[in-house]
Amino acid sequence: RLLVQARAILIWTLVQTLLIAIFMFVIFYQLMTRHVHGIAAHLKALDPGDMGPPMRLERKPNPPDRGDELDMLVSAFNDLRGRLKLTQDAVQTGREEVEASERRYRAILEDMVDTYYRTDVDGRIVMMSPSAESLLGYATPEVIGRHIADLYAEPAGHERFLATFRETGGLIQGYEEKLRRKDGSFVWVSTSARMIRGDDGGFIGVEGIARDITAQRRAAEALRDSERQLRLVADSLPALVMYVDKSMRFRFSNKEAGSWYGTAPEDILGKSIVEMLDKDTTSRLQPRWDAVFRGEIQAFSEVLTYPDGKERHVELRFVPHKRSDGTVDGFFSLGIDVTERRALEEQLRQSQKMEALGQLTGGVAHDFNNLLGVILGNVELLLEEPGLNESERAGFLQAIARVCERGAALTRQLLAFSRAQPLKQEPMQLNSDLSEFTVLLRRALGESIALTIEHDPALWRCPVDRPLLENAILNLALNARDAMPDGGTLSITTRNVDVTDPSAARDLGLAPGDYVSIAIADNGVGMPKEVAAHAFEPFFTTKDVGEGTGLGLSMVYGFARQSGGGVSLSSAVGEGTTVVIYLPRLDDAAAVENDALLPREVAKGAERILVVEDDPDMRWIAADSLERLGYRVTVAADGPEAISSLEGGAEFDLLLTDIRLPHGMPGTEVARRARTVSPALSVVFMTGYADISRVVPGEFGEDAILLRKPFRRIELARALSRALSRDADAHGDA
Repeated sequence: RLLVQARAILIWTLVQTLLIAIFMFVIFYQLMTRHVHGIAAHLKALDPGDMGPPMRLERKPNPPDRGDELDMLVSAFNDLRGRLKLTQDAVQTGREEVEASERRYRAILEDMVDTYYRTDVDGRIVMMSPSAESLLGYATPEVIGRHIADLYAEPAGHERFLATFRETGGLIQGYEEKLRRKDGSFVWVSTSARMIRGDDGGFIGVEGIARDITAQRRAAEALRDSERQLRLVADSLPALVMYVDKSMRFRFSNKEAGSWYGTAPEDILGKSIVEMLDKDTTSRLQPRWDAVFRGEIQAFSEVLTYPDGKERHVELRFVPHKRSDGTVDGFFSLGIDVTERRALEEQLRQSQKMEALGQLTGGVAHDFNNLLGVILGNVELLLEEPGLNESERAGFLQAIARVCERGAALTRQLLAFSRAQPLKQEPMQLNSDLSEFTVLLRRALGESIALTIEHDPALWRCPVDRPLLENAILNLALNARDAMPDGGTLSITTRNVDVTDPSAARDLGLAPGDYVSIAIADNGVGMPKEVAAHAFEPFFTTKDVGEGTGLGLSMVYGFARQSGGGVSLSSAVGEGTTVVIYLPRLDDAAAVENDALLPREVAKGAERILVVEDDPDMRWIAADSLERLGYRVTVAADGPEAISSLEGGAEFDLLLTDIRLPHGMPGTEVARRARTVSPALSVVFMTGYADISRVVPGEFGEDAILLRKPFRRIELARALSRALSRDADAHGDA
């Protein structure tokens, strides 16, 4: 029984213990274990990328101040979760920013035209942008790990870079060096690089940017080549070439300019143009500089003295250097020393003059020898045949007179050509005044040439030296005859021409106004253009040497121009030639005035005349003619002899003196000194050459009387009578 009771107590005790254990388990599970499992499950399910919602216990929440340890644990976990969430968000934001920065950095590197590179402390490439492939031909992976010295065209190139890098303290800009590409070609790069230091300040590498400048180098080299070529060309030119900026300072100068300025070309650069030139040259060129800075091109010729001390005859050209808006930044000065050329041209002109003179001399000698042959032949007959009757003797003398007239006409041709022969103009109405001359012209042309004349019935009058006009027409007619060896037609047409239009006058080489034209046209062989272009040139002739004076159309041209008109020529091979002479119209008032000036008849005189003439034959004929006119004559061979006669007390009424006299005392000086001795003395000048306005000083008056050689006795008488009567009137008025 005790055992059964003990067994019963033990079983009851076990049941109670079990029940208490179950109760304690249930209570612990409900209060602790399930919440711990929930916390474990929550922690196990937690995603590091997503912290999820805050942890909560599956029980009624306790107030914060009454919470147990589990509540404290959950609260601490949730606080930790919140902080982790903030940290996670910050890390994520930082990661995104880093990734964005890396993307931007990568995009920059990938889009860079220049090449970025980085090397380590040993000079090996650790980073290089993709543009390296276009620069060097290498893909980026191909160069990573290679030593950068391997990319240089030559080993010394990398050594030069390092030396410069050290000299600049680890910072270099615009360093130029040549690299070798993958295909073996070369490329010029400009590098800017800096030293990279670690956190401790130690050197850990180099980073830099390399830019392809091959094209720029080629362009620069081409520019240098161009500049060298320009310099070579400029220095090779025998001309001054300079550039002056708007501050008037030299910016370019070639070797020739340096020689003109007496220094090296480089020593001129930067200097003021005013400093280099003397004051006189500066003042003469200043208006040209002002004009070129207004945008005007200046081209002129000057005689200037340059700093080298040499006086040069230069041809200068200033060309403005303009911007697109027209602003002038400076100007180019181009100068050629033509001193030697001018001297050579003068020598050539002298040579041409001598050649022309030879041509002229041959022609004049030919014509004068013909004249002298006629004179000598007739004189010999007169001297050797004393038994000639009066009729025969008169014929020989008339032949001599005609030949002398031809000689005088020849002289007038020469002087008209040189425009030294004064014209004896008188009003002419060509329709009527040339009628007698055309009769002679028909005889000169011969029977094979038909002459037609057409006159304008209302033709204006014109002032003309009749003998010279007739001689000009005769020259043209004879030229036309020679151009029609098998016969033909020569037409002379006169008409009035209105040349008041300036452009028409300019085309004809005339002053605007009214003119009378005389056209001489033939239907002969004509002239080619190259011959017609030289037809009016001095001494131009198609005849052989010695077969004429060589004046031809030049004499016609000289006569027309001296008469105040002009001449034109048109010709074509096989179509003939037309020459038109233009003479200015004479208005009515001028015609009346000219009519009043026609010479009047004069009587013989008995005054005392002093004749001064160095040629003995001319002196004799003048004295004899005067004595036959009734004058009392004293002769002198030169100026001193004439002055001696005057100062010796001899009294004279008139001085007749040649202008050209020996011993350095011309006729004008004789007249001047004679009037100091005898103020009332009348003076008549003689000359065989020039116009009175060229040789007689103004003190003798604009109407000083000039007797032109050769002259006839009647012309001598009229000249003396005019002078004596005019001076007598003047004394009477006084």
